[in-house]
Amino acid sequence: MINVLLNSFENFIRKVYKFLNIIFFLVNNIIEVSFLTNINCSLNCIYQKDGQCSYSKIEYSDTISNSECAYFVSASNEDLKK
Repeated sequence: MINVLLNSFENFIRKVYKFLNIIFFLVNNIIEVSFLTNINCSLNCIYQKDGQCSYSKIEYSDTISNSECAYFVSASNEDLKK
């Protein structure tokens, strides 16, 4: 009987541990994303607003950019003004 209770308790602790790891992972990523999305920017880019980058889909990019930023899109691009 005690072994059954100990096994149940051990399973409960394992589930709590997994749950806390998931919570830690999510909170850590939210904090990381909030730091990554607070990027100072002075480029003439469609995403630059009041000296901050407003691009919201920051993700891995394996493309090579000719500008200082991988997500740069010129604000003077006539096609984007239409």
